[in-house]
Amino acid sequence: MLDWLSSIGDFFNYVTNPIDTLMAFLMQLAVEALNWCLGQLINVMKLTDTFAEVKFTQELFLLINYSCGILATAVASYYLFSNVLDIATGGEGEPITKILGKFLSYGYRILAMPFFLFVALELNSGFIKVIQAFGLDSQSIADNLKLSNDDSTAFLKRISSLFSIGENSVLITAFFAVIMAVVFVVLLFQLITRTGDVFFLYMYIPPIAITVFSRDLDMYSTWWRQLISVIGGQSLQLIGIYAGIQFLLEGHGIIGMGILISTIRTPAVMKEFAYNTGGGGIVRQAVSTGSLMLIR
Repeated sequence: MLDWLSSIGDFFNYVTNPIDTLMAFLMQLAVEALNWCLGQLINVMKLTDTFAEVKFTQELFLLINYSCGILATAVASYYLFSNVLDIATGGEGEPITKILGKFLSYGYRILAMPFFLFVALELNSGFIKVIQAFGLDSQSIADNLKLSNDDSTAFLKRISSLFSIGENSVLITAFFAVIMAVVFVVLLFQLITRTGDVFFLYMYIPPIAITVFSRDLDMYSTWWRQLISVIGGQSLQLIGIYAGIQFLLEGHGIIGMGILISTIRTPAVMKEFAYNTGGGGIVRQAVSTGSLMLIR
């Protein structure tokens, strides 16, 4: 009987105090969103670990690597036997350096795509471990923000101190808490989307490897630009997230939020640099030049 009367009392409190109800809802939403995002943020960034755990991607990437190797072998065999056939039919043939040059123009370009994508992912994983060693730990961040407490009052007071808001300004504190939660949710979904981008970078390798034989339909440089924008955007976002969180936790909430909000834009900025400044061509030229130096 008393429980039923208490429920009626709670219902009338919700009806008569809509602002308090909304505030409680927003605080609970912000706390749960931040807890979930911080728990997933680091794991999503480790792209190689994610793919290594799934048997389908293991087999698919292995098949793609084999197909590139077979295609590169076919290119080398074609140039070698065409030269032998030319000599056998009375021709002069081509010098070995020219044959190697043709192989670099086609075969090496094919093999470079899966190799450098793998290297980029390994570097990304190592970079994340370095940033983690500097203190990017989800549990310590959650503890600092008082997200582990059942009572949202501690979280509310912590947000007030981070953004230098008076304790009586509950609405402004709730606003910043929700904005912070939204920013982390957007960043997390961007990182999740990038996982799909990396997957399709692998998937695009076989058809792009075939297009290197055609000057009219050569998408090789486009693939390199996309690789730069994806992995480069990942690295920039990781730095931005780390810097923003450090500013945030040290009491510079406004600056920290500014960095985190700008971090959302870094993939678009990186893509613009990659596609408008010839970044893919620079990297491709550097790879080819290094290979020629090794051969010599």
